[in-house]
Amino acid sequence: MAESEYKFVPIAENLEEQPSVIVNGKAYKEDKELNDFLNDNGLNVDTDALKFDIYNNINLKKFDINESRVLVEINDFTQYINQEEIVPGSLHTMLTLVSKEQKQRKLNIADFGFVDLQSLVAEANLNIVEKNSHPLKPGEYIAFVKVVWKTKIKNEVASVIVPLGADVKKSFSVGLKETELYFYAAKRQIKSKVIYSFDEHYQTLKITSEEMLDFNPSKLFGDLKNKTANPGKLYKGFQKYIYPMIYSIIKVMPVKKNRIFFASDSRAEMGGNFEFLNYELMNQGFDDVHYVFNENQFVKKSLRTFLKFAWLTATSEYIFIEESHPMLEHVSIKHKVNVIQTWHAAGAFKTFGYTSMRLMAQDTSKMNFHRYYTNATVSSEAMVPIYSEAFDVDSDIIKPLGLARSDLFWNDMLQYERINNLKQEYDFLNTGKKVILFAPTFRGAGRKQAHYPFEYLDLKAIYEAFKDDYIFLIKVHFNTLNKINIPVIYSDFFYDVSEYRDINDLMLLSDIMITDYSSVSFEFALLNKPMLFFVPDLQDYVSTRGFYYHYDELVPGKIVDNSQELIQAIENKDFEEEKIPKFKDHFFTYQDGKSSKRIIDYFINKVDEDGNALDVEKN
Repeated sequence: MAESEYKFVPIAENLEEQPSVIVNGKAYKEDKELNDFLNDNGLNVDTDALKFDIYNNINLKKFDINESRVLVEINDFTQYINQEEIVPGSLHTMLTLVSKEQKQRKLNIADFGFVDLQSLVAEANLNIVEKNSHPLKPGEYIAFVKVVWKTKIKNEVASVIVPLGADVKKSFSVGLKETELYFYAAKRQIKSKVIYSFDEHYQTLKITSEEMLDFNPSKLFGDLKNKTANPGKLYKGFQKYIYPMIYSIIKVMPVKKNRIFFASDSRAEMGGNFEFLNYELMNQGFDDVHYVFNENQFVKKSLRTFLKFAWLTATSEYIFIEESHPMLEHVSIKHKVNVIQTWHAAGAFKTFGYTSMRLMAQDTSKMNFHRYYTNATVSSEAMVPIYSEAFDVDSDIIKPLGLARSDLFWNDMLQYERINNLKQEYDFLNTGKKVILFAPTFRGAGRKQAHYPFEYLDLKAIYEAFKDDYIFLIKVHFNTLNKINIPVIYSDFFYDVSEYRDINDLMLLSDIMITDYSSVSFEFALLNKPMLFFVPDLQDYVSTRGFYYHYDELVPGKIVDNSQELIQAIENKDFEEEKIPKFKDHFFTYQDGKSSKRIIDYFINKVDEDGNALDVEKN
């Protein structure tokens, strides 16, 4: 055992009393409260040489806070202690929080593990440190390194806690840091404000958690994202039972030839595939075209809207939708009416629809979403069996005619217009700097749990690496419930544009896109621009979600699993762009900007690309 590096030395020359507390090698004068606290937690430097050696030889090498993540790196103190007193294999080192209000409440939030021969690292995510992966409970906490072992002589468990030391203070340029913790579930939503600071008395990190929200959202909201009130049992009963009766009466009205109806319960305005299909219809002179859009299915519809929807469902020859529509699931669609699913996403990474439900062993026998489609459009031949299984329909009705909204990428005039509109709306796009677009999908099982763990991003490191040449746009999935907290010092680089609905517009002016398991990579590939796939949780995500392909063999870009790898890939221009052509050809049979025309011609005009009549019968 090497001799202890540190001695009992006063930190100030005018200290007359011999100090009795050592924190990372610095000695402090007698403090009864602090000494009592240390004694209560297993340290008596006067009587226990082993504890003293552990306490005196743990030194902080690195400390970092990134949103809810706390990283602590210490030296390998074990080479300086007498391990002959310790049962082999029993030594365990962890990062521990002690409640200042309830000293008996101690929470081990992360284990230390070796990263090399000289260092041990612990990284804790405060979002998941409590039971059932809940965020840290409200209260004031102080952080310590806790070392536990079994003694050879008495075979008893012994322990000691060590403050992180004064170097922690250097991390707080303004005295403190703030972030938010969150938890989203169908019947519970938790949000807390967390303040990190330095505790002068205990010479360590202090964490203050203040509760902001803790409630059952299902009792208040139908749609959490837009805070749409739950419609209530009477409204739901009307939609499920009375509306079908109304429709059955209106259903006797005749179907009007070439009447076209666009219906969505997930958007309040024209956009996506609908926009390009509608433009093509107008261009071809169709004028009997109607629309009923709703921001989400929980926004209450008026009686007039119900009647209009029933009338259009009964009398339209063609109904275009972009995901399953709840008002079509409980009615019997007339044989002459064609319900055409254009789907809101391109390609297929993750399993969806009935495929994902069956993987979770759900009984789908009594469900009716998707099964009422007359036809569906997909981007390529390879997607036909996948969508057929997901919708639980015959593959014959799945038509690989292309993705309507991808026509944007072949329309130079429209691209110019969209880019100009974006630059007028967002001044920061006029800096002349290159653009990185960060567009991840959400985590969690469905809309009521949808969130993104922004602590994956090391904002400081990314900012310092690219602030001079780039701006960094953040566009999360529209279902994502939490928002990123951008520190003021980084606000000239990171910009949250999640409120902008159409991500394809943002793709046009982006030089690099960073995504994960999102379908946005399919369309970005059509632009032949570089992509990175930022997946710190790849193993966990793949194990809980089914995939149609092996992820690492499919993605058209380099996979990175932490911020440092992300930075290096951009700096080295290491994007693995050679994967893009094969990826595009697999997921897009047509790459010509004519998908909207192809879809309208096939289903409505019943002609092929050359204008020849098709023998198309309703399946």
